[in-house]
Amino acid sequence: MTNKQIPLALAMMLASGLSYAAADVPFQHEASVSYGSNTDDFGDGSWNLGYRFYASPVSQEQQPYALSGFLAQTSNLGAGYTTVDDADLDAYHLDGQYVFSNKWFLLAGYDKVEFGSDFASFDSHVYSFGGGYYFNDHSAAFASYSRQESDSNWPGSDFSVDHYALGVRSYIKMQSTAGVDLQMNVTHSRMDGDSNSALNLNADWYLTRSWSIGGHYSIDEDGDDAYGLQTAYWLRLSDNISLTFALAKTIEPDSDGMFAKIGLNGRF
Repeated sequence: MTNKQIPLALAMMLASGLSYAAADVPFQHEASVSYGSNTDDFGDGSWNLGYRFYASPVSQEQQPYALSGFLAQTSNLGAGYTTVDDADLDAYHLDGQYVFSNKWFLLAGYDKVEFGSDFASFDSHVYSFGGGYYFNDHSAAFASYSRQESDSNWPGSDFSVDHYALGVRSYIKMQSTAGVDLQMNVTHSRMDGDSNSALNLNADWYLTRSWSIGGHYSIDEDGDDAYGLQTAYWLRLSDNISLTFALAKTIEPDSDGMFAKIGLNGRF
């Protein structure tokens, strides 16, 4: 079986559980495995592993399944790993959030990327810190800072970048459909005396607790913009296991194909 056939075979095998009436039980542990790639060459994508622990049980009885973690507003720790075989690239991720009783919170994270080929090697380290406030049961405002330091054996290719961000996120419940998840942030980056700022917007409309359609838009200080559309679906297979699908199309800048992702999620 080829790499291109594995995600499709996995989806067909697990879809046999469609008739199961899953119960929305609370969870504190969440683990996932997924595969994502461009549809024009689906065999050249990335495999992703993730795990997250929540300090308090997370309810998933009323809100969209994909937003359970955000809406829980509880302390959590997460870890992730991504590999791209065709690019000889491995990425590692750690992050944590501590939520105080008054709904203020602190954030911290670390990311490492390792790349190697016959011609060059590349290592990148990103350290991030931030904080914010949950100003109601469905919304949060935050500020963050991160520093990226990259090293390579290619002469003159080492660099460091400072990133700053201010943002807000809010989930608005609706009567006829589940609701809308709105996100907005302003970013500023500095590298070797150069800087750039950008405004980023994202909206996902949840027609049901499982299915969303949305779009995103970004524009920087030079007037360069980017936008696209996305959809996602969360298929419950049992009380603890779900199959996830996502599809995104970049409209500007124009690109061939679409990004597709299929995953398996476990909540316990």
